[in-house]
Amino acid sequence: MAQASPLRPGAAPSHAAGAALTPDATGTAACLSPAPHGRRLLAHLLDLLVFAALIFPPVFVWTLAEVGFFSGMAVGVRALEITVALLYLLYFVSLWRLTGTSPGKRLMGLRVVGPDGGHPSLIRAFVRWTTMAILGIPLGLTWWPVLLRQDRRAIHDRLAGTRVVRY
Repeated sequence: MAQASPLRPGAAPSHAAGAALTPDATGTAACLSPAPHGRRLLAHLLDLLVFAALIFPPVFVWTLAEVGFFSGMAVGVRALEITVALLYLLYFVSLWRLTGTSPGKRLMGLRVVGPDGGHPSLIRAFVRWTTMAILGIPLGLTWWPVLLRQDRRAIHDRLAGTRVVRY
């Protein structure tokens, strides 16, 4: 199955602003430049806000159910935590796989791409999210390479074989 181009429909590839015109480490011709630090961080924060806005209504209702507001019976905080984590996984992995982007990345003009420059595979998106969830969320460890490496790839991008690029 052919994957969609990481460019907007009808957009020509940019050859300015440090865009690579030679094969990258995976041997794929890449004409997309790495995402700038600030844009990438802002996109992530926007994604967290969008997810929080989407998840707030069901969590609020669940919380009311937890204290027995509706039925007098508690439903369990652990089940709520697991549900939110699964929705978080589904939200990001499905968006990265299907569109190569998320609302925050789209607003910032960024996209997650696989080694071929198209949308990451389901496995790559899952590995990216899992690494980010385990190392990035509690410890912030995955983000340091973004600041220190010229290619601006985080640990979760390196392990998943993905890149975040401007489009």
